[in-house]
Amino acid sequence: MSSRFLSLTIAAGIAVMAAGCGARSPARPSSVAAEPPAPIAVAGVSPAVGSTSGSTPVKIAGSGFQTGAIVTIDGLTIPAAVANDRATIRFRTPPHPAGVVELIVTNPDGGEAKLAGAYVYVPPASFDFDGEWAGAAADLDLRFTVQDGALVSVSCGASGPIAFLPAPAINEGAFSIVAADGTGISARIVSASDAVGTINLAPCRSMNWTAKRLT
Repeated sequence: MSSRFLSLTIAAGIAVMAAGCGARSPARPSSVAAEPPAPIAVAGVSPAVGSTSGSTPVKIAGSGFQTGAIVTIDGLTIPAAVANDRATIRFRTPPHPAGVVELIVTNPDGGEAKLAGAYVYVPPASFDFDGEWAGAAADLDLRFTVQDGALVSVSCGASGPIAFLPAPAINEGAFSIVAADGTGISARIVSASDAVGTINLAPCRSMNWTAKRLT
């Protein structure tokens, strides 16, 4: 073997060794413990009293609610919407006999919060209906006035107050009237402060609405 060939072989071996010494093993990802989900808790329900006919819009305040959480009232599962802050759930009550019920919120991960006696169903005749109510029908201002157990007047948008004759009486928390020209309104009082219904009165044509009591 010539001295030149030997020196080339030694040089190649040194280069390989140097490359091996300079190589680094791939970094291992650091293990970070996943933050546990916030515990679920129910702080309150509003309103806490509603009609046995159902449809009362209810808000649950608390913490730790997860998207997909369900609400159960006396064994009845109810569709619900969880706010982005995970501190509020909204739903509408189903019909139910009069009485006090337990409310349960259950997260998809199995977390559960109970609130005994959280909601009370009462007959709609239990509410005091007299007063003015205001709400929305497709972002148009809706107002109606109830007095002495009957609908006194109603307005929507720029329609101005309209009185129906004879004034429709409230029966078990509900009233409904349709004039010969198709103008009309129907309503159900679903809690001491909430009402729901439909209206067909220009410019509110065939619209659903919800209303809050003002007085």
